[in-house]
Amino acid sequence: MFLLDIIAIGALSVATMFVSTPLELLVMRVLIGIVIGADYPIATSMITEFSNTRQRAFSIGFIAAMWYVGATCANLVGYWLYDIESGWRWMLGSAFIPCLIILIGRFDLPESPRWLLRKRTGKRVRTNDDQTVRRNRSALTMSRRRRPAFLQLFNPPSFPVCTVRRGYLDLSG
Repeated sequence: MFLLDIIAIGALSVATMFVSTPLELLVMRVLIGIVIGADYPIATSMITEFSNTRQRAFSIGFIAAMWYVGATCANLVGYWLYDIESGWRWMLGSAFIPCLIILIGRFDLPESPRWLLRKRTGKRVRTNDDQTVRRNRSALTMSRRRRPAFLQLFNPPSFPVCTVRRGYLDLSG
């Protein structure tokens, strides 16, 4: 899924260049949104797993910053292609370029170490993925702690934080 979603985003972006009706455009854009919605948690999880403890916060912050870099690049592409005949088609299809760059970057990444430890897939763990698991063993220790109950959100230490955060989200739009 880690590679498939980027391939799907790129393919759907190229396909939007050839739509002929507003309904086709709407369907393509909704499908791209669904696939991006699937990619974000997958990519974030993989980045946090492969980052060591000191770099993890920076890595997640970097992902958030890249949203703004991407939005700025999209505005620049829109500005450059605005006056070109069928420029809107090229704008929508231009998403293929970052997809290709990301696909090249993701191509050699091994499976998730946590997933390998959980599944214990014999041969896969013993191959080169085993090096990844050994390198990240300290960060991958599975805790045997009991999971907190949902009602703990309403206990004194958590409830004020959740309430203030929810109020902030409501007020900020």
